[in-house]
Amino acid sequence: MSILPNLLPLIYLAAHSVLTAGSRRLGSRRKRRILAVDAALTAGMAILLAWFASFESAPRGWRGILLLWSPLIFFWGAYLWNRPILEAVHPESRTVDPWLMRLDGRLFGQPSLWLARRGGPWTTEVLHAFYAGYYLYTPVLGVWLHTTRTAAEFQAMAFAVCLGYLISYLLFILVPARGPRWHLVETGLVPASEQRRPGFAATRFVHRLMYDGPALKGGAMPSSHSSTAVVFLVWNWRLGGPEAGAVAAVLVVGMWLGSIHGRYHWVGDVVAGALLGLAAVLVGDHLILAR
Repeated sequence: MSILPNLLPLIYLAAHSVLTAGSRRLGSRRKRRILAVDAALTAGMAILLAWFASFESAPRGWRGILLLWSPLIFFWGAYLWNRPILEAVHPESRTVDPWLMRLDGRLFGQPSLWLARRGGPWTTEVLHAFYAGYYLYTPVLGVWLHTTRTAAEFQAMAFAVCLGYLISYLLFILVPARGPRWHLVETGLVPASEQRRPGFAATRFVHRLMYDGPALKGGAMPSSHSSTAVVFLVWNWRLGGPEAGAVAAVLVVGMWLGSIHGRYHWVGDVVAGALLGLAAVLVGDHLILAR
């Protein structure tokens, strides 16, 4: 058993508190509230970590579920907890999107502009369905590992996913990027009427998340979707061989295309996220499986 996955929430909370304390754009009252919540979460995760360290092997039943899944659950919630500090560290006008757009244009021919204009509503719908599939990657993979494999394998997967989230969330704050769906409209390269491409049920679901729901305006670089997708791809290949790996590859490539077609990410965001995911898998393997 390893305590490493359960250490990552504590690292994130420490960094989040430091960034909050150093922010000049947060009011003192709001800053105190955020730091109080960070302190309460830190105490709770530290207690859980101490409890986890007392087990020599993975406990069964609800205790095993709680201890193994808690880092993943924490980072799913921490995405929303990034919002106050993300909005406070940088004014909305400060963004790296112009640089990312120039990079995309120089290396890839600006696919965020032309790809979304290819095909009709059904193309948009299929690619949004692939994009929405991301939300099932870790739950499905986690249940597969939890029920059929060792605790160490589950923890190596969870560590890679959580490390990708940890680094992504902190870079969201330090390197603000809103993505092409906002930047291209604000610069006049895409009419506001084309910001949301027409589609059907899957498209409407993703639009509610990305425009009207919890999606962070400023959390595009690197793509945490892409980081998680690489973990999903690698572990499906390991568990199910080339057949499962090929199916996962289709799902992941479809999700990457959907993120560019929907203008949620620049290609640079996707590449950076994929490299982050690969690095996170290698680190998790070395620290947990190679012990």
